[in-house]
Amino acid sequence: MRVAMANSALGLLLAAALWTAAHAAGPGEWQGITATARELQTVVARHEVAWAMLWRRTGRDAPVKFDPAANIAVGVFLGARPTGGFAVEIVSVEERGGDVTVAWREIRPGRGAIVTQAFTSPWAIRLLPRTDRRVVFRQAER
Repeated sequence: MRVAMANSALGLLLAAALWTAAHAAGPGEWQGITATARELQTVVARHEVAWAMLWRRTGRDAPVKFDPAANIAVGVFLGARPTGGFAVEIVSVEERGGDVTVAWREIRPGRGAIVTQAFTSPWAIRLLPRTDRRVVFRQAER
């Protein structure tokens, strides 16, 4: 019993450590849970300084060089959450009217889920093709 509990605890710690590091969700997309944001923030980066500031909110350096002639970047920062098990994902990017609409959703731990007992601050960043259109963020239905 003691060994099983130790293995479970070790597994949870390992999972938390792995999730804490930013991970790529796909080409040009990253997610993590250690942002400095304490409340919901949505951000658009159109130049190199804004790209660096966007990544500063995650507590780490940008993983790739930003090319403002080719891309813009969007970020969603959920703010502080009371435990692990929370995440944010960008679910779609669509041109609507004259705008680019970025839909995102919050992922919450399931009822009774075993989660880390530590504050988290989930975030997601995605590179998009360069546009001068206004970027609008909306929370998607669950």
